[in-house]
Amino acid sequence: MEKNKILLDAVDVINGICDKIIKKENYKEDMPVCVKAVQDACITILHQDSVDADIIPLLEDFMYGMTQQDEVFLLDVLRFGIKVKLESLL
Repeated sequence: MEKNKILLDAVDVINGICDKIIKKENYKEDMPVCVKAVQDACITILHQDSVDADIIPLLEDFMYGMTQQDEVFLLDVLRFGIKVKLESLL
């Protein structure tokens, strides 16, 4: 699959999760899809680009937000961290 398509798919999934969090809807059932999309994007980035070390702290924050069930933190890392990073690589 093309790199830009994978990154755009991940951004779309992130937007959906963020919308649900903002609207106080149940987003947790969609988290496996989000994790898979972010994983696919990161694997693509690491395979096609030079190693991009600043993605690692974002992934750590993503995991922290999920494991601690901290919706505000998770929303911030998705919207202002991972999504921005993926969009910058398009």
